[in-house]
Amino acid sequence: MSKTKKGQQWMKILQCVLGVMLAAVLIFLLLGEIVLPTDNYVDFDECTLYEGTWTGIMPDGTKQYVPVPGKCDVKRGETIRIETKLPKDQKDIWFCVRSSQQDMKIYVGDELRQEYSTKGNRLFGKNSPSTYVFFEVFEEDAGAVLAIESVSHSTYSGLINEIYTGEMYGIWNHFWNQ
Repeated sequence: MSKTKKGQQWMKILQCVLGVMLAAVLIFLLLGEIVLPTDNYVDFDECTLYEGTWTGIMPDGTKQYVPVPGKCDVKRGETIRIETKLPKDQKDIWFCVRSSQQDMKIYVGDELRQEYSTKGNRLFGKNSPSTYVFFEVFEEDAGAVLAIESVSHSTYSGLINEIYTGEMYGIWNHFWNQ
């Protein structure tokens, strides 16, 4: 047998072995995807409106029920604070509220969990641009008071937008699909 025929035979054997190995890997991956349970499943679609009962603390100190979303009768530049008590079975979850040209501070218990303001870096005007403010609430926060303070020097003063809960990606996915 000549050297070229031997080389061609080895090449065919090598091609067959590599082809079988490639097919085995593909079958292994395909069966793994079909048969094995997922190990990183997250419900990305989780996004709901928070349905707590909110109490508004007006600038004069009086308290009243506040619908969310809704509007409180406060003057421009006055701070409105709304509060609710987190449930006893609170889980780790994200919250999101839309700031409509408002500076916002969000407290869980006595801890300032999130703050949104452009006061220190805006070139002109008194209002921060509108944005979505995200903050996380943990299982350890169960039963704590969730408070949102907002102040605006615009016609949006006293406006309270929807408050969403869920996975962060699920909330963003909700906004993208609106």
